Amino acid sequence: VLDALSDKNSELARFLLMDSTDASCDDDNGNNNNEWLSNDGGRDDGNMKGMGLFNTTGYSMALEPLEIRRERIIMLGESYSIFGALFLGGTWILYEWGSDVRVEEDRIVDVLSRIFRLVMSGTIICNIFLALFGSYLWIISIEHSSIDDYVFEARKIIAFCDGLLICTSEFVKTGMLFALFLNMYPNWPEIVATMIFAGLIHHHGKKTLAHLHYNILPLEIFHYPRWVKTLMIPAIVFKHEEKAALEERARIRAKDLKAKAYRERKLRDPTNNSASRASSRTNTSIGVLLRNAAINLGRSDYDVSAFEAKLEEDWYNDAEQLKEEDIDSLSRYMPRLLAKEVHKNLTTGGYHQSRRSTLH
Repeated sequence: VLDALSDKNSELARFLLMDSTDASCDDDNGNNNNEWLSNDGGRDDGNMKGMGLFNTTGYSMALEPLEIRRERIIMLGESYSIFGALFLGGTWILYEWGSDVRVEEDRIVDVLSRIFRLVMSGTIICNIFLALFGSYLWIISIEHSSIDDYVFEARKIIAFCDGLLICTSEFVKTGMLFALFLNMYPNWPEIVATMIFAGLIHHHGKKTLAHLHYNILPLEIFHYPRWVKTLMIPAIVFKHEEKAALEERARIRAKDLKAKAYRERKLRDPTNNSASRASSRTNTSIGVLLRNAAINLGRSDYDVSAFEAKLEEDWYNDAEQLKEEDIDSLSRYMPRLLAKEVHKNLTTGGYHQSRRSTLH
C-alpha cells in the first residue's frame, strides 16, 4: 500500500485524486510532478473524472491499519453470506406469492406472469450466488486476511458481491411491483393505492440511504460508474451544482484518507512538498528537534508529530523547555532510543546547529 501511495501512476494514487491540482504532487519549485493523467483517467476541460470502477471499497479499506482492515474484511464476507442466506427466504416467499395467481384466459396476466417469473429467477440466482461467494470471501478472509495486501487484492471480489447485492435489490423491487399487480388485478383502486404506498416507502428509504453515502463516502461514489451513480443519487449526475459539491467532498476525503494512512503507520508522507512541511507541526522548534533526532537514527521516514503532540499536552511548546529533562522523562513521550538522541542534541548543542541549518 505504501509503495502504491508513493507511486503517482498507481491505481491507489488515482483513487486518492493525486492529480495536477493536488499540492502534494508539486515539487519544491511549485512544479507538478504527476504524470498519470490521461484522457480517460483524470481531468478533461477542467472537470474531474472518476475511475469508473465499482471496487473502490477495497481501496479505502486497504488504507486502514492492518488489524482494522482485517476485522472489517472478515465482517464484510460474513455480512454478504448471512444476508444472502437469510434474504433468500424472503425472495422465495415473494416468488410464491406472485406465482399463485390464476386468472382464466387473460392475456395480460399471462404475459406479466411470465415476466415476473423471469425477474424472480434472476433474483434467486443473484441471491444464491451472493451467499455463495460471500461465504468464500468470509472463509478465505479468516484464513489469509493477515497478509498485508489481502484487502487491496480482495477489492474485485468485494465489487462482485456489491454488484450481486445491487442486482438482487433491483430485481426484488421490480418483482414486488409485478406481484402486487398480479395479486390485485383487475381491482385498479387497490393496485394504485398499493403502488403509491410502495413508491413512497422506496423513495424515502432511497433518499436517506443516498444521504448517508453522499456524506460519508463521497470519494467512493465519485469513482463509481455513471450507471451506479444514477441509481444511487441521480442529482450528482444531472445537476452541475451537486456534481461540483461531490467533487469537493471527494477531494477532502482523499486528503484525509492519505494523511490517515501515513499517520496510522507512524510514517511521514514523502509526497508533501517543502511549502506544506513548512506550515506543518514538525517545523516548530520541538518538531525540528525530534525530526533531526530521527534522521540521526536513520529513521527519516518516521512521523514524529505524535510525539510532539504528547509534549504539547504537558505544555512543552519550545525545545528550550526540554533541556532540564532527563532521558527517563523524555522517554515518557517517545521511544527511549529517540529520547537518548534528543537529550544528546540538547546537551551537546546539536539542536541549535540543526535548527540554524533548517531555517537557512
